[in-house]
Formats: sequence, C-alpha cells, structure tokens
Amino acid sequence: MIGCMSKPDKILEVDALTYSDSFDGLVDRHFRNRPSHRADDTGLYNVEEMIRAFPDKLFRSRQEYALSPSGLTVRIQWASLLFRLEEDIFVIMFGKASSMGRNNAGDEYKLSVIAESPKKAVDTLSDLRKRFLPKHENQGPSFFIMTGGRRAERAVLEDRFRLTDELLALHYGKDLAAWSEDFMQSLAEPGISILCGETGTGKTSLIRHVMCCLSATHRFYFVPVDNFNMLSSGMLTEFWKAEQRDHPSAVKVLVLEDAETLLLERDHDGKNPVSSILNLTDGLMTQFIKVHLIATLNCKRERLDKALLRPGRLRFFRDIERLSPQRAQQIADHYDLEIEPKLDYSLAEIFGSKKFKDRTAGAFSEKGSIGFSVS
Repeated sequence: MIGCMSKPDKILEVDALTYSDSFDGLVDRHFRNRPSHRADDTGLYNVEEMIRAFPDKLFRSRQEYALSPSGLTVRIQWASLLFRLEEDIFVIMFGKASSMGRNNAGDEYKLSVIAESPKKAVDTLSDLRKRFLPKHENQGPSFFIMTGGRRAERAVLEDRFRLTDELLALHYGKDLAAWSEDFMQSLAEPGISILCGETGTGKTSLIRHVMCCLSATHRFYFVPVDNFNMLSSGMLTEFWKAEQRDHPSAVKVLVLEDAETLLLERDHDGKNPVSSILNLTDGLMTQFIKVHLIATLNCKRERLDKALLRPGRLRFFRDIERLSPQRAQQIADHYDLEIEPKLDYSLAEIFGSKKFKDRTAGAFSEKGSIGFSVS
C-alpha cells in the first residue's frame, strides 16, 4: 500500500526491491540525469572479507538458508549485496550459484561497480579484485580437481615431481626425454593421449612431471573415477564456458586415471560413454574450447574402443612396461635401495621401503622368487 496523500499533486516515492534482487533501480535513482558508468566482473569473491572491510558500507543485502557442504545442516548465506563505498561509487553483487552450492568463503559472484566516471569504476573494480579474489592461482605448480561443482578445486604440486632428463631415462627408458618433449608440445591441440601400463609402473608420476613443467601455461583438470559420470552431464558445458572466459589463453588438459570404464569397447547398445569423450576432443565443442585428454589405463590396448585409436584423434600412445631385473637394479643403485630377486618390477615395487613392508608383514603371502637372481 503506497498510502493516502492529502494533495493530489504530491507524489510519494517508495523504494521497493523485487524478489529478483534488482538493486539497479536504487542506483539509477541516485544517478538520475547524471553520468554513471559500470565495470563488471565475475569471480570467486570472498564476501565475508568484503563485509569485514566495509562494515558501514553495506547498503542493501539478502541472505538465504542453504544446505551446508555436508548436507546435514543448513546455514544462512549471502545471496545478494549492495555496497555504497563512496557518495558516487556503488557495488552490486549477486551469487551465481544456487543455494545448494553457495560458499561464503569465496564462491562465484557477478559484481558490478557503478561510478560517476569510467576510470573510477575500473579503478575500484581493480582494487576489489586485488583484495578479495584468491591470490594463490599462480603460486607454483598445481592441477584442478573436478568433483561436480561449478568450480574445480586447486591442488598444489611439489616441484620435486619435476624429473630431469637423466631421471626420465632411468625410470622410463632412454627415449623418454625426447618423447616427453613431443608429448608436451602436442597438448596444445585437442585430441587423446593414452598411457597404458600395470598399476605402479609410473603413469601418475609421469603426468605429475608434465604438470610441473607446464603449469605456467596449462591448466590440468583431474576427474576422480567416482565422478566420471559428470563427463556426460550438461553442467560440464557451463564449467568449460567459465574456464574459457576466466582463462582464455591457458591450454586445457583433462586427466582421467584408470579410465577403463570409459574407454573400453562399447557394447551392442552403445551405452559406454566414449561418445561423450569423443565430442569433447574433436566434436563441435572444440570450436569453443580446445581440450586435450590424457587417460591412463591398466588394460591391454586390444580392449580399447576402436574409435579412440583413429589417426588424428589419438595423438600419443605409450606402453609403460614393468622393468627388467637389470634396469630395476640400476634404479635401486641410483637411490641406494635394496630389491629382492624377481622376474620383473614396477617402479612402485622398487621404491617400496623395507620398513613399510615390515609394518605390513602378514597381510598377504608371497610366492617364492622366480626368474633371474639379482646380486
């Protein structure tokens, strides 16, 4: 109800916000018949930190109850905010996540700065970005874990995972240093590369090395096995759109470990998700974003879906085999390790310490040694 007015020519102005949280009407009213200029951004702004920094500048806000990350409780969270930083500087913020996914510590917000001049709007936005966006993006090697949310979680890599050419040759063979150079250069183009080998042969260590070498120019995304279903989810398109918008010059590489369930030959009903993988690497999606897929497998090449092995689609394939006693002994000598006589070895078996083995004695029984004796 607007109210009764004693004089018909007198207008009572009422501030009203709709459920869409449009604060633009308030700001437009302030700049009525005066210049106003806007600078926009989207990012993982720390809203709680902003409120602490501007305790008396929060002009309007809306909060809502949402499920906690555990799903067991609910808590109040910021949905939209309007700051009046100065007489003629306003900041409007809207959370882009649904209430199920919002996180006060730094979720994605659409932010607009409105000011009396373009320079003041841009300068204010630049200051907000420096103060309230995450500051760890470029601090050392890392990769990003995709768990089904709109953003991937950053995981830090220690620089010790970067291997010298000598160590690459020692662990994987004399040709590996040259092979890895060609391999790393190929990641700038969409396609599929496969590392095949038994568990413990060093596939993950090789990928860590590549990540450390290229972290300044590439973004590596890792999908855990229990989240493979997200590769055929419609939400993945929105994820890649956000990544391409925020990091347009970075090379995108998707890493799938133990990807047999995705890449094995399709059954008669075609229910295997290989088609989703193919569309990501050479379908129409590549017109928008170029993604290179690295997959590791524990199975034989013969079991792979033939569509993956087409020349031009499959960029690199590497069998990482178990090591002969002679090569295993070379590695053991280099690291001053002791190894037991066996027919062949994985890298994990060589680097498994005696103390670790002693602590797990009795968990399983081993057969007697077979093959060559290594002195």
